[in-house]
Amino acid sequence: MNRRLLKFAAVIAGAAFAYTYPRYLREKEAAVARLRLGSKIFQSPTGALEYQVVGQGTPVLSIHGGGGGYDQGMLSAQGLDPARYQIVAFSRPGYKRTPLSTGRRPEDQADAACALLDHLGIERALVVGISAGGLSSLQFAVRHPDRCAGLVLLSAVTPSILAHLPGPYMVPILKALLLSDYTYWLILQFGLQGLITALGGNEPERLQNPAAQKMIHDLFEGMFPVSLWREGTLNDIEQVYAMNPTLAAQVTVSTLLIHGTHDTAAIYSAAQAAAKMIPNARLMTIENGSHLIAATHMTEIRAAIDEFVSGLQAPSSNIDPKI
Repeated sequence: MNRRLLKFAAVIAGAAFAYTYPRYLREKEAAVARLRLGSKIFQSPTGALEYQVVGQGTPVLSIHGGGGGYDQGMLSAQGLDPARYQIVAFSRPGYKRTPLSTGRRPEDQADAACALLDHLGIERALVVGISAGGLSSLQFAVRHPDRCAGLVLLSAVTPSILAHLPGPYMVPILKALLLSDYTYWLILQFGLQGLITALGGNEPERLQNPAAQKMIHDLFEGMFPVSLWREGTLNDIEQVYAMNPTLAAQVTVSTLLIHGTHDTAAIYSAAQAAAKMIPNARLMTIENGSHLIAATHMTEIRAAIDEFVSGLQAPSSNIDPKI
């Protein structure tokens, strides 16, 4: 009986593979073509750097997180008014069309970003670091303070995270995502909602918002195929363990940290510690917010960044407004 069940299961699995694999190949080809159409390549002093520019007004350098690329940087900044801000997003080394050889270290990535601003004729920019892009953003603020009009760390990884362990399910999830392009495609087809719910924390009502849902789905769909970002994400993990624990204390520019209390990917207490270390920093706390606050709290974050930009020339305080 068990042998028959195994044979039946093997037949079903084979049929499912035969049915889905051609569709997977077509969608992978389309995804790669779409990504290449949306970006340009700048030859920085250390190598190729993929980028995109959208909007006009105050320049914003958007530095994406793990699993991303220039498209994730654009997506994370989509709450900003394109009539008021000019968004510059680039693929960090190891992501999409930027080879890892362009710069493994966050320091190198910050220098490459500065070279991109030179190429675009941008003197100073507001730097927005998202998730794993926090390290490169901090390095940009430290190494190029004259080019950094202000720093926003959105659900960002900072050196303070070294004192904390990630959520128990995060490592298995990451490993599952990195297995293969086909495995991740299957997750998109059949398990995406479960992944979103796991990362969404305690705010199911926020996750049901149509605008949030679209942004979150676009975020995860933009991570396909995995092979375009695997190398960069594995490098990010290596760089986290090599972080300078005093890096945040070296930041001299005005800084706004925006973080959710239930962020399981970049723990909230690490953001609290970073806010205390950065001399001119303010922490905006999103109560019950997860690692997906860029989508679930888009309106509040947009208003906070607008206010931050408007007051960059004024002294800041260490008050901790909570939503």
